[in-house]
Amino acid sequence: MNRFSIPCFLVAAISGLPACRGMPAVPASPEPGPAAAYHVRFGREGDTVVAYIRARVPVPAGVLLMYPEGAERFASGWSHFVTGLEARDTAGRPVALEPAGRDQWRVGGTEVVDLSYRVRLLHDREPRKWQFGVKEVAYVRPEFAFATGKALFITNLEMPPAVVRIAPPRGGRVLTSWSRASGGDNVFRVSGPLELTESVIVAGTPIVRAVQVGNTRVEVATGPGLALSAENIVRHVNRFLPAAAGLFGATPPDTLLVVAERDTAYVGGGAAFSGGISLMFPEPLGPANLARWGHVLDHEIVHLWIGHRIRYPDEAPEYWFSEGFTEYATWMLEAAHGLVPEDTLPDVIAKQAADYRRQAGRASMQAVSGEKAKYYDLIYSGGFLVALTLDVEIRARTNLKRGLPEVLRAMYLEYGDPEAARYTARDVVRVASETCACDLRPFFGAHVFRTGVLPVDDVVERLGFVLSSGGATASGHAEPAGMQVRELRDGWLRGWRIPAARARGGSGGIDQHVPIEVSWWGTDDASMRRLTRWAVTDRPR
Repeated sequence: MNRFSIPCFLVAAISGLPACRGMPAVPASPEPGPAAAYHVRFGREGDTVVAYIRARVPVPAGVLLMYPEGAERFASGWSHFVTGLEARDTAGRPVALEPAGRDQWRVGGTEVVDLSYRVRLLHDREPRKWQFGVKEVAYVRPEFAFATGKALFITNLEMPPAVVRIAPPRGGRVLTSWSRASGGDNVFRVSGPLELTESVIVAGTPIVRAVQVGNTRVEVATGPGLALSAENIVRHVNRFLPAAAGLFGATPPDTLLVVAERDTAYVGGGAAFSGGISLMFPEPLGPANLARWGHVLDHEIVHLWIGHRIRYPDEAPEYWFSEGFTEYATWMLEAAHGLVPEDTLPDVIAKQAADYRRQAGRASMQAVSGEKAKYYDLIYSGGFLVALTLDVEIRARTNLKRGLPEVLRAMYLEYGDPEAARYTARDVVRVASETCACDLRPFFGAHVFRTGVLPVDDVVERLGFVLSSGGATASGHAEPAGMQVRELRDGWLRGWRIPAARARGGSGGIDQHVPIEVSWWGTDDASMRRLTRWAVTDRPR
């Protein structure tokens, strides 16, 4: 079957690497200003699906841009897929766009610009161009289309809260985690450029399965060939999501959209966005391969808090924390809540130790944290082992009363609000030390800020585990284990058995929505002449 055989496709999806370099934190409720709005419609040009986009964007700083990372393997970045870009002022007069580097344009003579352009959804025709796969970019299936906001939207750093209207294909639907605005079934509001570029939208006729988990509606979208996979994903999310919510003491956004597709040429993996998760595997997701896809999904769920709520500055990524601590927390929650056997943990630790030792001592984990592809084992496995070491050390020093869960919860309470400051590596040191009531600066200084190799064997010995000489396997518990060792090991896992949160909301204020009228140009689309912009005060959930 021709993959472009349906008459019309529509998608807008917004993605996220844990943070967008160059994009500063955007207040959830900026000062009132000219309204922003986007209209997205999808169609075909020959065998290519195209997104037709019109936008009204304030440009107080005179600059427009697309997402600043992710498309580095194209000389012109994301704009490689953009054609027919035109700009006018609100009176309809042409406005010149001067190229200002890859994916950036200078705008002169107006503070509000009306844009029209097309985005050709050809991203999945060059899969080798994408370091982490098309699951984070855009792809088209016969039944639906998926794209990331970074692939679609031209915006700027000062963009105020905006409305996005998406015209679904005939007989189709739009799925997104964005909040709905008044003005129609497929009109949504976003709080600013980060939410615009870090959310997920699917349009067309996918298979959809949904479940209510506490305050969160979970929607799983797949193609028809993965209908059974959608059922399996729903059941798994229903088990793990409450455990993660219990850890942080707050439920995630009101809607969580999980998009799963199959690509036999891709090794498999996942990506977390603001309110969304994208999965791509070479085979259907079922009980036989649950250990693989279930853990990937759980890791991305934890990213809803670590990475999308607890955020580092865009110009200074701390992947050793956001990825390494997420991986450790995922395994511990799975073991503590019965999703994997407890005796899986020694083998997991041994595998992480073996991976870490391949790059340990070559560079400072923190200094190269922005280069996670080059230093993957140092950052992911090293971060995992930093988290393990802290968990054991804090439990030993506090008589088992506190551990890494308390560190993560304290980080969420301080940095989880969208209007909160971004954390730095120094903040992780401070919060961990405060939780421990001890000075952990020497540990971080040696093993995170400098090139000291973590004493993994000493840490696991404190838990009664023994790693093989190569560090590739775990031979089990050291026996006989003394009373103190057994108490520490039991308290280590028991500390992660936090009651699951199924109906508990986050702390914080009340959502406030302030409507402001938006007038659209032209008379060809009466439904687009009046839209609503919303000023949104977000809250942790």
